[in-house]
Amino acid sequence: MTVSFDTFIQTAWADHGDHPQDVAARLAIAMPEPQSSTQTLALARLICHVYGEHLAQWQQGIDLLNSLPATDAVAADATRLNCAILSYASGQSAVLATLSAAEQAHVFANTSSIFAAQGAIDRAIEQFIQALAIEEPLPTPVHRALAIAGNALACTLEEIKRRTAAETNAMILAAQSTLKYWQLAGTWLEVERAYYRLCRSLLQAEQINAALSSAQSCLSLCLQNKAPAFELFFAYAILAITQSKLGNGEAFTENHQAARAFFKQLPVDEQPWCDAELKELAAVEEHNAVNGHFPAPPFGFSPFLGRNES
Repeated sequence: MTVSFDTFIQTAWADHGDHPQDVAARLAIAMPEPQSSTQTLALARLICHVYGEHLAQWQQGIDLLNSLPATDAVAADATRLNCAILSYASGQSAVLATLSAAEQAHVFANTSSIFAAQGAIDRAIEQFIQALAIEEPLPTPVHRALAIAGNALACTLEEIKRRTAAETNAMILAAQSTLKYWQLAGTWLEVERAYYRLCRSLLQAEQINAALSSAQSCLSLCLQNKAPAFELFFAYAILAITQSKLGNGEAFTENHQAARAFFKQLPVDEQPWCDAELKELAAVEEHNAVNGHFPAPPFGFSPFLGRNES
């Protein structure tokens, strides 16, 4: 049975996280012929991601990219740029000489995401900083690449148990950059999620006042845009978690109850995405029940600082 192009792409993205080698084999053997530059772009992005970020099979990815038809200039550029990403990530720095400054920023951003996913943290940070250093006016696709790379890097750094000061600074820079570039290239949805990411990074850095401001901005955007229950759950959850860090029991309870109310509105297939926040909220409640108070605010916190950190 022949599947549609869109179904092939959607299924591949759904499967690639757990089964990247299977998806790579599917691409090599049963990749549909693209009928437009839009379809070529979709395939090029998928190939680069799977063969680069997940498998580090650089040359196989390049060969598959080069098999895509150059139906027009847009398709040809997509193939060329994604080949450059895989070439550069594999250590072939000479490819940069063939690219414009904006294209180099795109390559650096994507390479940062590749290295972050592979646990090469220092290289991921280095590539992201190189991307940010290119200051000339950048087109929207590069803004999007920078936003995506910033999010990936911030998430990766948040998971490190014992970060160095340099890694903590990079985490915050990455999250701030995610917000900046989604404000340039995204919709309200990407922006409110960027505020969520920035709040998470700031909490990890124990910059609680700034985290509170980001959490409030996240919720404000959701309310302004009549966000669905899924977004509202996370907005209220992160605000409750942040309030708990400040020892604000009443605010925690109010926002926790709101998060729970929106969770109940979610379809069953969306509920598993909320597990981490639900466990975190439950842990705060349990701590309060056992100890009679919320965890103490970090040393140096002042409730009067508002948006600014000491």
